[in-house]
Amino acid sequence: KFVRMEFVEHDATGKKLAQVNGGCWAGVYRRITEAFTAVGLHLEPGAKVLVKLTSRLDANYGYSVEIEDIDPSYSLGDLKARAEAIRKRLTAAGIWERNRALRRPGDFLRVAVISPSGAAGLGDFRSTVDRLARAALVEFTFIEAPFQTADAAPRIVAEMRNLYRAHQA
Repeated sequence: KFVRMEFVEHDATGKKLAQVNGGCWAGVYRRITEAFTAVGLHLEPGAKVLVKLTSRLDANYGYSVEIEDIDPSYSLGDLKARAEAIRKRLTAAGIWERNRALRRPGDFLRVAVISPSGAAGLGDFRSTVDRLARAALVEFTFIEAPFQTADAAPRIVAEMRNLYRAHQA
């Protein structure tokens, strides 16, 4: 399977300079998304990426490009630069320190996640929420329960009851 993408280059003012269609094969896409996930990033529309491409000119299909690799460190650097710019704006406006002085919210300090063992989306979810846990903003409890077996419903209910009892204690 071929994953189709559109690549657009903009200047500093946001004006479109160039555009080309292309993409990559499913195996390459999987390897790239795993590399991005490993550093806490996600490929999404509008993301700045540094790509290694092979260009193609076909009489029937025109000009296109095929991705060979993407460097996640480039996108991570761009993300850090944007975060630093936001931090500077908030500091200059005096908001950064005022936010630190606010009382910590009481909602959602502890969250339980029930999922099947080896669930595909759990890894992506954890890469995001683990940062919240490391910052001591939220405590996550992960519980494994089957979702597609005959005893799935009673097992999930039993786990929810266990959580409720633990919360009451």
